[in-house]
Amino acid sequence: MAPMKAKRFCSYPRCSQMATSHGLCELHSQEKIKQAQKQRVNKWLPMYKNVRWQRMRLNQLAKEPLCCECLKENRLTPATVADHIKPHGGDPALFYDPRNLQSMCEHHHSIKSAKEDGSFGNPKKAADHDMHDMRKDG
Repeated sequence: MAPMKAKRFCSYPRCSQMATSHGLCELHSQEKIKQAQKQRVNKWLPMYKNVRWQRMRLNQLAKEPLCCECLKENRLTPATVADHIKPHGGDPALFYDPRNLQSMCEHHHSIKSAKEDGSFGNPKKAADHDMHDMRKDG
């Protein structure tokens, strides 16, 4: 039988709660997740604000109006997000490549983003700029 790990206090300064995951209590763990998401969004915000991206997004959603993940589950759900298949990491060529886009609902996009960004306890995926599994149409 493996020995049990000793309980630890939250590593956040002056917090007396017990840590639940990654050395933080539930409250501070959620705060850390929100902060990471905000930083990710703010980092690329200028790219998403420009007219070229807005047109590409609308074209993508018009071309594929249903969530690609819901379709795999035999569900018809309107897509609201033009998602980058491969994370662009600020690379304009990848950001503006229409072959690197897929239509998703908010639910599936959140799941995919959390896996890529390492949110919600998921390990962060390394940026992969290999375009071998990206769509060839477009």
